Amino acid sequence: MSLSPGDSLLRHSHLLQILFCALCLCGTAAPARAAGFAQVGTTSTWDHIFAGVRAESMGQAELAVSQGPMSILDNPAPLPEGRPVQAGYGHLGYIGELDFHQYGVAAEMGAFRIGWARLDLRSDSKLIRTGYNPSGTGETFKMDDRVNVFAAGMNVARLLAPGSDWDWTVGAAYRHHRYARLGEVRQGDGVDIGSSARYQYRLPNTRWIASAAGVMRNVGDSDMLPYDTRLGLAVSCVVTGEQGHDLMALTFAYVLDDDRRDSAYFGGRRLGIELTLLAVLSFRVGHDEQMFGGSSQYGIGLAVPRQWLEPVGIVIDWGSMGMGDNLFGETSRSMIAVTGILDL
Repeated sequence: MSLSPGDSLLRHSHLLQILFCALCLCGTAAPARAAGFAQVGTTSTWDHIFAGVRAESMGQAELAVSQGPMSILDNPAPLPEGRPVQAGYGHLGYIGELDFHQYGVAAEMGAFRIGWARLDLRSDSKLIRTGYNPSGTGETFKMDDRVNVFAAGMNVARLLAPGSDWDWTVGAAYRHHRYARLGEVRQGDGVDIGSSARYQYRLPNTRWIASAAGVMRNVGDSDMLPYDTRLGLAVSCVVTGEQGHDLMALTFAYVLDDDRRDSAYFGGRRLGIELTLLAVLSFRVGHDEQMFGGSSQYGIGLAVPRQWLEPVGIVIDWGSMGMGDNLFGETSRSMIAVTGILDL
């Protein structure tokens, strides 16, 4: 069977492959360098930290290998998963018994993907404390934060060269933030742009997968919204059996985050590792330097075998975040998320 011109170029031109990666990694970074600084509201602080249970378990280093319907909270152009319809819910506990709720749906239609995700944070009255006054003054406030994200992306490689070992997505997301506290309600809107690339090198019983992602959030420098540029890299080794089924997959992921503000309080580097056995059970660890000088996370994931529930699939993720002894005391919180997949 003859290859299409685009397929031939993608398979045999090393120069074009390098250009693909360069475009993916640098395309979103160039406008960021020329941008100024932004004020970031409380909602976007939480949004910046909590992108999902799998993300947190890997120290938020999974940008280049993000998965699931809630992935657009972090990456407007996630790589295709081959799942026509996804829906998910996540619950995350945090310091001071704050609870976060996540919802998301996504659909892949050929080379195109659309999705919606929401993050809610609500609380009862909380004591106002600062680093200078950790005991507070008796004043309290309530939280009612929420963010909605709508995203659309396209797998350019699938259009140029169907069937190749390349995936290259580009996408954009619109996000709306709302938070209410101290008797004040504030809202903000912004646009994120991103691009992700993946290349698979196949050997007998083994696949090596290199992935990269570049994301620029809040292109218009809107007040209240997260304003950062992220570069993510990942390498995976997948061992397959005689029938082509995945026996083991080991992924190393890294993210460099630049929020381009005077303070690098929420900036830093992240490292995550994920080991998946039989495409069912996953073990994850990660380290995130962005929070309170650094935090370590770990978690597990369980994908119910598809043949048990076809055409429905269920993935359950659990994680724990330990931040050591800090302003909020000795802290360790649990997170859990359930994602449903429907093959139509």
